Amino acid sequence: MKYTLTEQQADMLRQIAAASSAVPIAPKSSNAAWALERRGLIKRSWRGSGHVAVVTSDGRYFLKHGKHPKEDQAEKERAWPVMPNRPSTLLPTEPS
Repeated sequence: MKYTLTEQQADMLRQIAAASSAVPIAPKSSNAAWALERRGLIKRSWRGSGHVAVVTSDGRYFLKHGKHPKEDQAEKERAWPVMPNRPSTLLPTEPS
C-alpha cells in the first residue's frame, strides 16, 4: 500500500488531529478522508447527516515521525531480516 500523502490529505490529518472532538467531513473532502481511512490514519463514522472523523494512533505516529508505522516496520525488517526457524534436525540427538 502507498503510504505517502497528498498535501490535501496531510492538511486534513493535521486538522483532525488538532481537534478536541470528532471533525465533520465536508462532502468535497470525502475522497481525502477515504484515503486517510484506508491507510488507518483516521476513523470515520456517521453522525447526524454526515461523516465525522477522529485521528487514530497510527495517524498520530504519522504526524510525529513523518511516516506510517507499517512503513517504518517494513524498513526495520529490511535492515534486520528475521531469521527463519531452524529445523529441529540440527539439534544434537541422543545416540540410538
